[in-house]
Amino acid sequence: MWPNPELIGEAENFGGTGDQENFETAEYTVSLAQPIDVSGKIRRRATAADYERRMSGWDYETTRLDLITSTRKAFADLVAAQRKVDLTNELARLADSLAAAVDARVQAGKVSPVEGTRIAVVRSAARAEALRAEQELSTARAALSALWGDASSPIGWAEEDSSPEAGLPPSETLETLLAGAPEAARWSDEIALREAEFDLARATTFPDVTASFGARRFAENDDYAFVAGLSIPLPVFDRNQGAIAAATSRRTETERRRAAFLARQRADFRAAYDAVRRAEISVRSLDGRIIPAAQSVFSATTVGYQAGKFSLIDLLDAQRTLFEAQVQGVEARSELTKALADLERLIARPVEAPQSSNTGG
Repeated sequence: MWPNPELIGEAENFGGTGDQENFETAEYTVSLAQPIDVSGKIRRRATAADYERRMSGWDYETTRLDLITSTRKAFADLVAAQRKVDLTNELARLADSLAAAVDARVQAGKVSPVEGTRIAVVRSAARAEALRAEQELSTARAALSALWGDASSPIGWAEEDSSPEAGLPPSETLETLLAGAPEAARWSDEIALREAEFDLARATTFPDVTASFGARRFAENDDYAFVAGLSIPLPVFDRNQGAIAAATSRRTETERRRAAFLARQRADFRAAYDAVRRAEISVRSLDGRIIPAAQSVFSATTVGYQAGKFSLIDLLDAQRTLFEAQVQGVEARSELTKALADLERLIARPVEAPQSSNTGG
């Protein structure tokens, strides 16, 4: 905006001696003074303000993406907690069923009472794990609801998202998308802002000229006359050297901070990409090999125990192995979801798995 004009009122030649003792020979002047931008400072300030507005837009987009990522990860924790509740409840039901079977065999004298004590301990441990899983679920619900400002807001049973698809594009393909992230795009505007501030500091070397125009009344004969003036500050001592030096330093600092950010961004991308790869391998290994094998061993051991071929310890060990493998599967899938959220946060868009191309002859 242009600086405001200034209204100036003056009275001269009064309160002296002789003819100037009273106001009969006084002169009254009323004028308006307006500073005039002669070096384009207003335009340069507007340019700098526009870059600040654009940077605020990038900051908003950064905050929005951070919130989305936090919500996705909190939701993944909630889904994992729900699955663990299901698993621990199932474990508790199996422990109850097995305890009833063992008690019957103890009563029939087929096994030692020690096995009854052992299964009672396992049953109590299973119930404790189920209770702990319920508490973790309550914590996960509170963490998710806190993201919309009300940790006391009730959350029901969350509908699970579709499982993240395995398969990532090559890292080189995704790395080219880093430039589109709001933090990266913001640097171009910040550097342009520092350039605009530097130009403004140099333009301020030439101070504004103040032009004034008004009317003067002569009380002696009631005559009127116009007056005009022009005020030009002389930049002899203060030529805005300090502001120019500061703007130069800020420009250099911004360029170096940008270089540091780009290096850190690439390192974060590599870490996030590798985390998704590791999580994919873990999920495939658990779902495709470890959990089915543990399920098969548990089923075979259960049948063998009922036939008297395996001991209770063998059965409990197979059951615990299956439960731990299932929990690891839940955690691995949750880690995959969260790692994918971090990776997509860095590139500011969803990761699309590579499409397989079918070529016909």
